[in-house]
Amino acid sequence: MICYKFDKPLIPSVEELFRECGKDVNFMNNYIINSVLSYIERKEQDLVLGMQYNDWVIIDSSAKDEIKEQIINYITKFAIACNGTNRNKDYLKKVREEVDSNRVVEKALCYLYAFGIYGDCISRYLLIKPPDGDEVPDYEIPGLDNEVVERAKDVFNKCVEKLSKWREYWVRSRFIEIVRDLYLLKQRFPDKSVFESYMLIDRVFAYAYPRNLPLGVYTVSDVCGDGTSTINLKKLTYSFFKSYHDYLIGAVNENIDEEFEEFWEIFCYFLRKAFSDRRFYRFQIRGVETAIKKLLGIFNTSESRGAGKIDYLIIAAPTGSGKTEVMVLTVLIAALARKIILIRHGLDDEKNVPIALMVYPRRSLANDQVSRLIEYLSIINERLKNKLLLTINYTDIRDKREYEDAINSVKVGAKPVPLQLKYGVLASLIKDGENYYVELRFLTCPRRFTSGSGSIYPRFRVVRRGDRYEVDDSVVYCGDNALSFIALTKDRVRERLGDIHITIFETLRHNLFSRSFENLFGICRKAGDNKVVFDYPLIIVLDEIHTYTDIPGVRYTYMLRRVLNRIRYYSENCNGDGLPGNLVIGMSATIPNAGEFLSKLFFSEDIEKNINDYLITVDDEETIPLGNEYFIITVPTRGAPVDALTVSIQTIMNTFYNIPSIPIDSGYVKKGIVFLEEFNVLRRMKRELWNREQGAIYRVVEINNEEVAFGLQDLRNPRNRYFYEVTLEDYGDDAKVVDNIRRGKISRVISARSWLDGELWWGYMLDTIINYYPKNNLSDYVTTRFNRVVEYSSRKRGDLRRADIVVSTSSLEVGVDYSDVVLIYQHGAPPNISSLIQRAGRGGRRLFENPLMRIIVGIQLSPDLPHQSWLFEIFTRVKDLRKAIDYDKLFLPKASEEIMKQVLAELALEYYVLNNGKLTNNWECRLTGWLKKNKENIINYSQWVFANVEKSRLNSFIDEIINYLDKNCRDQSGR
Repeated sequence: MICYKFDKPLIPSVEELFRECGKDVNFMNNYIINSVLSYIERKEQDLVLGMQYNDWVIIDSSAKDEIKEQIINYITKFAIACNGTNRNKDYLKKVREEVDSNRVVEKALCYLYAFGIYGDCISRYLLIKPPDGDEVPDYEIPGLDNEVVERAKDVFNKCVEKLSKWREYWVRSRFIEIVRDLYLLKQRFPDKSVFESYMLIDRVFAYAYPRNLPLGVYTVSDVCGDGTSTINLKKLTYSFFKSYHDYLIGAVNENIDEEFEEFWEIFCYFLRKAFSDRRFYRFQIRGVETAIKKLLGIFNTSESRGAGKIDYLIIAAPTGSGKTEVMVLTVLIAALARKIILIRHGLDDEKNVPIALMVYPRRSLANDQVSRLIEYLSIINERLKNKLLLTINYTDIRDKREYEDAINSVKVGAKPVPLQLKYGVLASLIKDGENYYVELRFLTCPRRFTSGSGSIYPRFRVVRRGDRYEVDDSVVYCGDNALSFIALTKDRVRERLGDIHITIFETLRHNLFSRSFENLFGICRKAGDNKVVFDYPLIIVLDEIHTYTDIPGVRYTYMLRRVLNRIRYYSENCNGDGLPGNLVIGMSATIPNAGEFLSKLFFSEDIEKNINDYLITVDDEETIPLGNEYFIITVPTRGAPVDALTVSIQTIMNTFYNIPSIPIDSGYVKKGIVFLEEFNVLRRMKRELWNREQGAIYRVVEINNEEVAFGLQDLRNPRNRYFYEVTLEDYGDDAKVVDNIRRGKISRVISARSWLDGELWWGYMLDTIINYYPKNNLSDYVTTRFNRVVEYSSRKRGDLRRADIVVSTSSLEVGVDYSDVVLIYQHGAPPNISSLIQRAGRGGRRLFENPLMRIIVGIQLSPDLPHQSWLFEIFTRVKDLRKAIDYDKLFLPKASEEIMKQVLAELALEYYVLNNGKLTNNWECRLTGWLKKNKENIINYSQWVFANVEKSRLNSFIDEIINYLDKNCRDQSGR
């Protein structure tokens, strides 16, 4: 799919610099070209904010000097991120000379004009306007064959020669093209003139800012070495291994070095297979080292029995920067260390407790992380006799019997059959070969297991026993791989908990009231010499902690305290050395006023006083600019009665279809995610975008007895017959000019009046050259194939992998990683700025590491609407989306007495279950007497949860609860 790759550097003297950080010539040249494109977009941003949407960026001698300075700044930034130091002045002088002698500015502009941002001859990203009397060389694009590649190379060389001779010329990137087209946006209809439509937008604000992301520096060999001046992970891990060994087994014996070497060899084997083609960022290594130091500090700190030390580590890094790996590597180090120790000493029996509880705020986020853990554990387990186990427990994980009842209630045949499960959990009965399977469609298998013909979803095998179908849940199949180390039914979870356990807060709350999952919070383990130790969740992970706000946030805050309290309660039943403590790891990309918020979240004033001891962030010196993020605000017109949903639909069409699709081995891909706050609006958006009769971007029309896909975007596509029949007729453009454009000659675009009025979308037209609807026998009606729209919410979950546009509630706001997302659009104001930034982070993911990749974040705001005006005002003050976080504040009302009473009531129920086994029928009325008798014990059990709350206050709360239950029970008995 790539029609051009660099075989030599644009600037030879920087080749060695880029090689030091593992970057090839293609990356290096793209990085340099990105600096040139970013300069142009910065100038275009100024034009946009001045409402000069039709103007061009002038390239003259002065502009060239400024561009050269930008190139030097970008290279300097890379040098600092790569090795922590800048190069000397003589080196930079040589670089500057090569920029001049190699005509780097001209080559960068011509690359963007001839090859685009992906070097594929389709994503052409720049228009060039020549001086009067001259023209820019151009070529047709019949398809990506050898002929077009040679044409593109020939045009590139001729373009460089032209630009080198011209004293002055003008350029426009797709950025200002998209913005100009948005400003001129009209609602189009296939049977009406262009001029019968209202203008939809009064003003467009647009900003182009670099996506500053960390540069990978350390190789696996660096990490697995004996330790250097910068990496001490092995030494730190050895100290932790010894301390943990001493806690679990007793005094360190002569075999500990041998045990550690086995552990380290397996861990590095995992790193080499999982991260063979990647380099770790400095902050990742710094984060893992800090986490291990904190774990070591927990074991080396003397605390009173049952108290235990709690330490915190917060990973606050931009979306797409790899913060999850910091947490995962820490968890895997601890889990593998314990597994090796227990195996070596014959203690890895059937009784198990997780070393890490990973708690997520939403099921969709938890589901997304499962795939990564399956892949990582599968690699580690290749070297372990007793495998590390993964268990999952939340709504999507159902009882085995529920699957079997669903299967036996449907007709079993060759075609897939959806299974009716509780809470709308997605699963299907399918036949593959001679076997039947239950396919779990809420999870996806790792890519390493699905590269062949295997299913992308995990499966259970279905077997026939007499006249009934049963499910074999002992093995999960991903593709042809049988995985026995993961439990995906509640039955398996109850049998044996995993070394890593994934859950959500509401499920964890339920587990606190059940003795079925008491091992979740720790077990007493015999360790030889009559020693008994308490084995428990050493690490608790909280993902996306910025979502722990308002009343639900306070519930989550107390839930964490309750989990830690239960662990401490169980530790008192063991005769070992007490509880060393816990490490709580939190993650988020957006934490405004971090010290204040985290101190409330974790009941710790020390965090606010010493925030730098708890926070791992990405330093600016570690980052390099990788592409630009286009942040676009559209203001609906107030001069005509337009529907806000109409404005959004037309805006989505413009931005999504005019940003290039991403070339991959199997073709071209791109995805857009549209966020809405209300279910009824979400449903309308889905229906009006995609509907066979009246859909905006997809509908079916019958032509010559053939069904042909059509969307209103095609009225702006010169390759579609509707453009000729409607748009061209309105503007009277020369048909020959338009015919040249439809064959790919974008140099002709600027002579079309339809383009000047925003009705000829040449970016979209280029995409349809290679990405057309399959009904291509009717080529006059060619239309893009990117028209599949799905809904994703708590009520309905479409297939995200196969979607082109996803309309979603906040369900996809956090932690979901799709590398092909090019558009994030927010319809109206989001709940807060943190949410908007999180949503923006779903786009432009880092997998491609393409310095030229662009991502659009669009938002529709109106200063006339009170619930949107606050955000509109903020964005008139800041030009960078991420700077807006400084105006945000996360609300956490943990001092609310009503919430404290609710939590205390639940703690009383917890204590009842711990001492009486379970809650029986009509427990409310039977509980009052028990509460009166056990008030002191309940207060003692609850005291640790309510830090700094006096016993007398808790006592009065319990009296209120008792009085409330008494009154309720009297009222019920009197009816």
